[in-house]
Amino acid sequence: MPRPCNNPPSLDPVMRDDLDRLVRSPRTPAAIYRRALVIDLLVKGARPSDAAKLSGLHRVNVFRVSKRFKVHGVAGLKDMPRRRIAQRQIVAEAKSEQAERPSESVLARTLRHIHERNLRDGQEC
Repeated sequence: MPRPCNNPPSLDPVMRDDLDRLVRSPRTPAAIYRRALVIDLLVKGARPSDAAKLSGLHRVNVFRVSKRFKVHGVAGLKDMPRRRIAQRQIVAEAKSEQAERPSESVLARTLRHIHERNLRDGQEC
């Protein structure tokens, strides 16, 4: 049985206007449109499972979008930056350590650097 939305996001008039503009505009990117549609449906009293079906998102993502909207407002509907580190940055940091260990190959330094970074960030290799 679908879980009812006990705590739908609340909107002030300015947020309501921004949300309506995003849902109605033909120039809104598809991902932002789906997220805005989810919030619009939840505010109108739809269940999360119904909002998921109508928007094309998975039900779990409906809860994620709702949580992001509650925290960040309309700005939370935009794509968030990813946490991944660019490969160029990793290679650049490994090259900066080249002076410390000139006998290692570039590949060995890069792999060691990635391993150390993962250990520091708490990720397993």
